[in-house]
Amino acid sequence: MKMVSSLKGATMIEAQRDSRRQRHIACLKECEKFVEQFYFNFLDRKNEIKERIKSFLERSDAEIEALMEGLSDDLLLANEIGYVNGIWEKVNMQRNSRGNEV
Repeated sequence: MKMVSSLKGATMIEAQRDSRRQRHIACLKECEKFVEQFYFNFLDRKNEIKERIKSFLERSDAEIEALMEGLSDDLLLANEIGYVNGIWEKVNMQRNSRGNEV
């Protein structure tokens, strides 16, 4: 069987194809814009988080270092077990806050 199509029908079909093709291209461009914007927002947010955690860890390291200085031999000999347990509790609180921050 042979299909016979009119010139008018062929023109309409080609116009529909072209319209779909143009809508598809426009949609792809919008998607590309969205992905690029998402990527740049992601990079900005990633750098912000990286700087914030770096700053937090530096402060936490300094706090832990100060706490550990409280456990020197002289201070351990001069204080009781309650003092040592208090220092370790503070170190554990720092460790927990670091875990929560990360």
